[in-house]
Amino acid sequence: MEIKLLGWACEGFRCPDMEVDLQNGNSTPKVSLVQMPNGTGKTTTLALLKGTLTGEARNWTSKYIAALRSTAKPDSGTFAVSLTVDGRPLKLELTCDFELGEVSFNTTSPEVGGFNRGWTPPPAVRRFLTPRFVDLFVFDGELANTLLDPHATKAEEAIETLCQLDLLDSVANDCEQFWQLNTAKGGARHVSGLTRYTTIATRLSDRVQTLRKHIEQREERLGKVNSEVARLNGEIQKLVDQDGKNRENYYQKKSAKGEKEQALSGAVRELMDRMRRPEALAPAFGVTLKNLKANLDVAKLPGSTSRQFFQELASKQDCICGRPIGEKERLHILSSAEDFLGEDLAGVLNAFKEEVDIIDSEERLRVVDEKLAGIEQIRLEIADLEAEMAVLQKSSVSAAGGDPEEFRRKLEPLNVEKANLERDLDLLRSPLEPGESSELITSPTDAAKITKLAVAEKQLAMANTEIQRINGTLGLRMRLDLLKQVCADARGLAKQRIKEGLLQKCNQRLRHVLKGDPLEIQRIDRSLVLKDRESGSAGQNLAVGYTFLAEALSKGSHDFPLVVDSPAGPLDHGVRRQVATMVPALCTQFVAFTISTEREAFLEPLEASAGGDVKYITVFRNTPGNSALLKDLPADHTDNGQSVVVGGRDYFVRFALENENDEAGSS
Repeated sequence: MEIKLLGWACEGFRCPDMEVDLQNGNSTPKVSLVQMPNGTGKTTTLALLKGTLTGEARNWTSKYIAALRSTAKPDSGTFAVSLTVDGRPLKLELTCDFELGEVSFNTTSPEVGGFNRGWTPPPAVRRFLTPRFVDLFVFDGELANTLLDPHATKAEEAIETLCQLDLLDSVANDCEQFWQLNTAKGGARHVSGLTRYTTIATRLSDRVQTLRKHIEQREERLGKVNSEVARLNGEIQKLVDQDGKNRENYYQKKSAKGEKEQALSGAVRELMDRMRRPEALAPAFGVTLKNLKANLDVAKLPGSTSRQFFQELASKQDCICGRPIGEKERLHILSSAEDFLGEDLAGVLNAFKEEVDIIDSEERLRVVDEKLAGIEQIRLEIADLEAEMAVLQKSSVSAAGGDPEEFRRKLEPLNVEKANLERDLDLLRSPLEPGESSELITSPTDAAKITKLAVAEKQLAMANTEIQRINGTLGLRMRLDLLKQVCADARGLAKQRIKEGLLQKCNQRLRHVLKGDPLEIQRIDRSLVLKDRESGSAGQNLAVGYTFLAEALSKGSHDFPLVVDSPAGPLDHGVRRQVATMVPALCTQFVAFTISTEREAFLEPLEASAGGDVKYITVFRNTPGNSALLKDLPADHTDNGQSVVVGGRDYFVRFALENENDEAGSS
């Protein structure tokens, strides 16, 4: 499937009214650059674009809708997106009723019979217009940070989404639906038992879906919270970077903190190795082991006499227990002698005795205590460094005219929410404990009390087993379970192989893109894990994000427009050139929201890589402060009184060169 973004039109929102056409005649250029100075509404435009494409705007709160309203206070606002899907037109139009705080949609497409009220894109494209999917081709620089966030799952989600591994999950769901359809046909003699267990299974199945939904919702919210935290920390970081007085000291503290965190990780691993020896935690255990070894020595076990012992016993009239030994008992003792204290067991006992000889429980306990004290000391040093960094951050924010308390007020509830979400996810995703949930629930209402997904899934399996027994469908259940297991194994194997291939290709490309300051991805888990560091610079992170998306997009069989806000903002010139050369290869349509300062070292290599197939658009507000920009406008422009949209490379470059100071003033 090929999706093209033809343009958009908006009216009545916080961003100025505008109509942006990304077409060159009847063709879609490979690259479209939309230059919008700070304060022109890039963030609002992207939010409206995502909300319209995904239909998620239906979930916006009245407070959020009111925040989008233009200062002119119109009754409503409209945002329309024009697309083509495999060459056929699709128009999605969002309307916000600011008075009622409500959102409505209209959809126009020949695939759905022309004009329709509501968000009703054709089924073939609808599965790609989900928040999870759209976030991969409409994004800003924060996506790069999220891909590297160990608390987020964006990297793994990107692989699963772009390679459509979720289709295998749908097969598993179809298996369950088929199972429920067939088990509903039980014979009359099983009606009461079947009805009871079918009700329990249905409630458990609903509970499994509910818990999975809880996990999905919390993961999605956690991703958003992490993104917002990263954004706020990014703003603080920018202010720190601008502070020449504190910047060097701050980065020294940050570097020292990273070294301490690595030392902490190593110390914890070493402690865990020590704690695997029980005598290191409980000296009494070591004493007991030494007593056992002493008793073995007294008994002269093991030794070459073990076989002889049984031979001598067989020749006696009475056993050591006092019972008489007859011929039958004698033959049994001789035939079984080899089963006791054979060479293998003797070797194990000798190794055990040698190990016990070197045990010094008190010394091992002392070492464990030292390791614990060392870990606590490192944690205190990390806390001190974090406190010192916070003081420097506060000083830098204040020096730049910012409000440190405002950042704190915003970050504090987000960090609390983040901790709560992570705690909830830990509970929901926690594995089964040994012996947990060994009995099937007896009442359907008990299903709602289950809080762990693993327990709900185990209970559902037990209920289905009981239904199998009653309904005589064990063979069908086994075949369905086999098919589900094949799908799960195929999904896991495919994801692992895709990750391995992506890892190799990403690192090959990164060695070229970041050749001046190399960075390597160590592995791809739920997020991207860098080798020997938690994160790179802002520019390195963005380059890693682009590289990963470039390789991940190439794995899919569909073609989507890539819409990026500030594609080169934090990159240095060397990395800008490399990224500019790489970007057009990511897709057949690249749309970038830029500001003038991003042009240098980015525009020319981008043009060369795109073969000159570039459309240039400059948008700015029509305000008294921008009156100087209205002079000498080219013929290719529109002015609706709120905004001016200008086409052409000459004005694009001239605007970028002559009005950088004006941009800063209008942000």
